[in-house]
Amino acid sequence: MNDGYRLRKAFPIGIRAQSTSTGKGGRPQGPISHPDPFHVHTESADAYVDIQKAARRIAEFVGLTGLTFLIEPTHLAEGTCGRIEPQSGGSEVLVQIFSNLFGFSSAVLATISHEIAHKFL
Repeated sequence: MNDGYRLRKAFPIGIRAQSTSTGKGGRPQGPISHPDPFHVHTESADAYVDIQKAARRIAEFVGLTGLTFLIEPTHLAEGTCGRIEPQSGGSEVLVQIFSNLFGFSSAVLATISHEIAHKFL
C-alpha cells in the first residue's frame, strides 16, 4: 500500500493535516490541524482591513510575525496578479494586488499567499 493511499484514507477530503515531525525515511508522524479555512470580503467597505487581516493570518501561519501588510490595489503588467516590495524594511510590507482581482476573494487570497511566500523565502 503506497503512502498516498494511506494519507487519503487517514485524511479524507475536507480534513487538512500537517506533519509535526518526520520519522524513518522522512515519513510524517503525528498530524496537527491547519487553521480553519476562511473567507475574505473583497468588495465591502472594510475590504482593505479584511485583506490586511488575512495577510497577517497567512504570514503568522508560516512563522512571519509582527508584520503589517499594506494592501495597494493597482494596475500591474499583463499576467501579473500581485507584487510584494522585497526591500520592505521594518514591520511594514507593501503588497500590490491587481485591482481587477478584488471581485474574486479566492484569487485575492491566493495572490496574497503567493506574495507572502516571497517574503518567507
